[in-house]
Amino acid sequence: MTLNRNALKTTALISMLLDHIGMIIVYPMYIHACMVDGVEMMGELVPDEAKRLYIIYTILRIIGRLAFPIFAFMITEGFQHTHDLKKYILRLFLFAVISEIPYNLAAGRSFSYPYSQNVLWTFLVAVIMMWAVEKYALKIENTAKRTAVSILIVIAAVLLTLLSDGGSSGMLLIASMYFFKDDKKKYWLGCAASIIIMSIQFMDIQIFALLALVLIEMYNGEKGKGSKYLFYIFYPAHLLALTIISSAMGL
Repeated sequence: MTLNRNALKTTALISMLLDHIGMIIVYPMYIHACMVDGVEMMGELVPDEAKRLYIIYTILRIIGRLAFPIFAFMITEGFQHTHDLKKYILRLFLFAVISEIPYNLAAGRSFSYPYSQNVLWTFLVAVIMMWAVEKYALKIENTAKRTAVSILIVIAAVLLTLLSDGGSSGMLLIASMYFFKDDKKKYWLGCAASIIIMSIQFMDIQIFALLALVLIEMYNGEKGKGSKYLFYIFYPAHLLALTIISSAMGL
């Protein structure tokens, strides 16, 4: 069985949607269910309804771990196959700006949320990182200097994405996919190490993101049918829709 680019992208979109349903709707429902007479119950005192909601929340977040690695892979593929890099970067920048308020509302229930930025900023920096490597580092003949410049560019990208969704470990994952694309052993080791770092940085269930590497391995290199704008439109739209639903439910 193989998967084309559109099938992978659709899988990631569904995974992301379920993940955000868990985060934006189910988790607040769980917190609400934990409250008894204005007091938050803990341990054995947690009501059965809250326990069930937490199980649902955990399952949704586990499924959601598939999304980022697949999108990261799509970004590296997009960079390598785009016919117009400037338009690609401009598109990422435009939708990163458009997505910021929906992301802020979803993450912090406010138009301003300085503690984190949406994932498109991570992908934008990643594309610029890959461009910088090819523009400057790969043109250096000396191997040691070329490696040093490449590492400095990656470090700069990591620092620029410390507060964006996906974070520094997400940038390391993209860097691994880009640098080791022609060496399967290093590719798997680099990606696995990045995901392990991500699980330490964010949450234990992030380790389930390793399953996404299996799906990526099934990629057949074919584009498939689908709009290249689907993710860009779906991302801010679903965040806004889920936030509105959550607010309407009083969560």
